[in-house]
Amino acid sequence: MNNKIIGFAISKSKINCDDIDIFNSGLSIKSFINLGYNIYLWGIGNLNKCYLDKNSISLSFPLYKKLDDRNVLIKFNDNSIIIENDWLGSIPIYYNKKLKIISTLYKKTYDVNNMTLNISGLYNYLDFGYVSFEKTPVDNVQLMRYFSKLIINEDIRRVFKDDIYMKKISINKRKSTSDLVVKTINKYIKIPEKKIKGNIIIPTSGGFDSRFLNSLISNKERIRAFTYGIINDKYKPSSEIVNAKYVTEKLNIWWKNIYLSKYLVYYLKWYQLYGISTHLHGMYHIEFYQKIRKMLHKKNNMSVLSGIYGDAWSGNINPINILSLSDVWKIGYSHDLRINPSILKTKPKIQDYKKFYSDFKKHLLHRNKNLLIFIRIKFSLLSYLMTIPDYFGMPSWSPFLSFNNVSKILALPNNLFENREWQKNYFRMFGIYPEDKNLSVSNDNTLDFDAVCSHPLPNINIFRLSRYIKLGYLLRTFLGYEMLKLFKNRRYFKYFNDISILKSLDLLLLENEKTKKY
Repeated sequence: MNNKIIGFAISKSKINCDDIDIFNSGLSIKSFINLGYNIYLWGIGNLNKCYLDKNSISLSFPLYKKLDDRNVLIKFNDNSIIIENDWLGSIPIYYNKKLKIISTLYKKTYDVNNMTLNISGLYNYLDFGYVSFEKTPVDNVQLMRYFSKLIINEDIRRVFKDDIYMKKISINKRKSTSDLVVKTINKYIKIPEKKIKGNIIIPTSGGFDSRFLNSLISNKERIRAFTYGIINDKYKPSSEIVNAKYVTEKLNIWWKNIYLSKYLVYYLKWYQLYGISTHLHGMYHIEFYQKIRKMLHKKNNMSVLSGIYGDAWSGNINPINILSLSDVWKIGYSHDLRINPSILKTKPKIQDYKKFYSDFKKHLLHRNKNLLIFIRIKFSLLSYLMTIPDYFGMPSWSPFLSFNNVSKILALPNNLFENREWQKNYFRMFGIYPEDKNLSVSNDNTLDFDAVCSHPLPNINIFRLSRYIKLGYLLRTFLGYEMLKLFKNRRYFKYFNDISILKSLDLLLLENEKTKKY
């Protein structure tokens, strides 16, 4: 069986971790005491096999001891516990110095009975749609910075390490080649492919990243490729489905389309996993993996090969222009999934933004550094692409989180890097570039709109939120969302985005409200 630690909590006082198996996946849990701290580990299979040695554990998969790939290391020394995260901060970790709690689950790090909001953290959350700049909306709860260290003994001390990866990623002499990139990533994939057991699930969109991964797995019989679609593909099928079907047929890979329709009903499961660290965003992945697990009859030996951030590294996302302090919000790359924080009744000082701009304004002018900064910031949201399959008992892995692989891609000459020409050439060589075929497809993405029309999120509680947010804005948003649900008209769809951000705050305040009543 595959073995992987997917989460942990370390706390000075006992906390309840009996609820970590959110999707009833049969997760394992292990607890013990070290240096007066309660240690809780949970994950897939035999957790004892996730030790690097008798005093060190790793959250990698397959087991790996370095921090240049997706990983967290926890070391138990004679007088301290040390937590170190990877070069991207790809597994978000939250900590509360006051309560002396550290966890991968945000909701484990505060006492809902005695919780107060941090207005600066709430400002950042609204502006980005997820936590940023290490602050969160709950007082005393912080997000661990990428490539850093927490030292735990009597207190929790954070240590920022020399950012060698920021330095290395800027040394770019454009000496890479397409063949070198493919060879490097192919070699990377072969190692876990031999080590892991069972089927390899590849969420296969119509895009380039999953297509690339499907092509590189040696034993195509192990692949189970799935594409999620929408219920109302009545006239033309989506480009995602058409391209995925074309590619998997060419590569002789088992493929199924999974229709999604009611994923918004899983919003409480999402909140249980992420709390107010993100807006209500990725519930479609919950319905997606729920249906995959059912289709594959809950087999234990499965893993998920993810294309996370392949597009960003590969030339699909241009550097984000941050030319002044007023542009800082753009680094969140949030599209419309943000709310202007001017809706807050109290405006905090924007010291986080000033510090960020002061520290990184020169780096932001460099293409590779700009990408690295944006990817690190957005991991507090997009980590769900790997966390959700983990919690379904399907350990996730990806070649696009390895520094060695990424550095080879970023060193491609401009004519190959821009517009992902290196990948287009590769796909044409293997006959898996349907974009040349002028196939009849629909490029409309109505996934969220259809979900809202069939199984909408509940609306917000205006009076609860009005303690912190201006009443006029709340009334407009509440009524606009009711109009969307009633008339099912896209002109009101913008209100859904705001509701998905506000609802996490609403749920947090509701939790606190309930404790006051009993």
